[in-house]
Amino acid sequence: MARDWFEFVKQVQDIARAVPKTDQPDDIFFKACLNKLCALSLNLNGNAYMLIDSDVASHIIKQYQETK
Repeated sequence: MARDWFEFVKQVQDIARAVPKTDQPDDIFFKACLNKLCALSLNLNGNAYMLIDSDVASHIIKQYQETK
């Protein structure tokens, strides 16, 4: 499960890093990456899934934009 978790986090990072620093939430690429983050899921022990909602996804993208 740890490997799955690290792969999930890497996917989140890769998607968030792809958004240009100047993109705003209403820009097409920002929205596409936001939707891609929301579509990710991580199966936890076959019983539950880790999902990212749009507010959290937007926050993740903005945090990565600040580090550029």
